[in-house]
Amino acid sequence: KAGHTSFTQGQAREHIEKAGFSAVTNLVKGDDGVWRGHATRGGQPTEVAMDFKGNVLLVGTDPKTIQEAVSKLLTDIDEYQAMSRAHNPYGDGQACQRIIDALKNNQVKV
Repeated sequence: KAGHTSFTQGQAREHIEKAGFSAVTNLVKGDDGVWRGHATRGGQPTEVAMDFKGNVLLVGTDPKTIQEAVSKLLTDIDEYQAMSRAHNPYGDGQACQRIIDALKNNQVKV
């Protein structure tokens, strides 16, 4: 849920790096559960953020722009829905349900 995250700083850094960023530094988690920091992408330094669901956002280098982008994501349902359908390199979030279904249907022996 918004405002909370179970990601550690190391996990946030890893997510951001897997999204194509390098030299991730100064990661700080805000009260809204969003990790924010500095990174490099395409040889250019930038500001980066990762929301509580693991979505990585490139929003430039201006702190005000970063805050506005993250706030919009957390308060605008259309913006959130668009981001929630964005490609996630970590899967679709349905692995647990698939495992439960497989176990219930005897597709997997324990």
